[in-house]
Amino acid sequence: MTGSHSLTFKPAAAVRAVIILVVIALFGGVASTNARAQSDSFLGFVETYYRNGEPEEALDWMERIAPTMMDEVWQAADPQGQRFALVAAFFAHILHNQPSQIPLLTERLIANDEPNLSALGALSIASSGAVGVESALNRLRQTGTVPAETVQALAATPSYPFPTMQVTGPTDLELMWLSFYATGNPLYVRRVAEAMGHAEQGDAGVALAAFAYASLAERVTHHPAVVDTLRSIAAQRRDLVGHSAAELVSLAEGG
Repeated sequence: MTGSHSLTFKPAAAVRAVIILVVIALFGGVASTNARAQSDSFLGFVETYYRNGEPEEALDWMERIAPTMMDEVWQAADPQGQRFALVAAFFAHILHNQPSQIPLLTERLIANDEPNLSALGALSIASSGAVGVESALNRLRQTGTVPAETVQALAATPSYPFPTMQVTGPTDLELMWLSFYATGNPLYVRRVAEAMGHAEQGDAGVALAAFAYASLAERVTHHPAVVDTLRSIAAQRRDLVGHSAAELVSLAEGG
């Protein structure tokens, strides 16, 4: 920290979008050239989806990455299932905005009959809060694609909770960025920026604020929508969050 109105903090390699973590979990440190190429392509797809992404291509990616999401490497890196849920959230946003894709995805899950793909697809459908969720889950249950007890649990999944969620920890930051990538909605950038205000809430808050600042600094030069949102925040607020937003805008502008 420098002074009381800014969060000067250099972007840290540890503060990455969840897809970077997914890549590590999926392919480890000894990934093949082909695996690395695929992971880089997936990362590029996710980070730019909100600009011109096609939902059909997103579902193609789901099919490609899902089979390895429950292997030993993944489970060791994600014992709590957090990253699995975060990846599902990315696809849930897409299904929420394109509900016509839900029956198509349902039939793809049935045709593939791959357990990991079924788990990821079913969670994405259940979390989307879109029209057709109930019938899709029933179809997956009736065909035996997803066990009945799993469908019952998924039916209790909060219906598209993302717009009302706040950042209370690093995992939430990852969720906000994936939500922004999937939708282009500046609300999620604002949620990240607001987390910089945690710096006034003790040591844990300082750490979370620093992570939020670093994640914004890492993206502010690559995403004009992030700069625009921060510029708006800087104009509206005169507190720690506003001053830090202004500092990040200056960084983007080469100041």
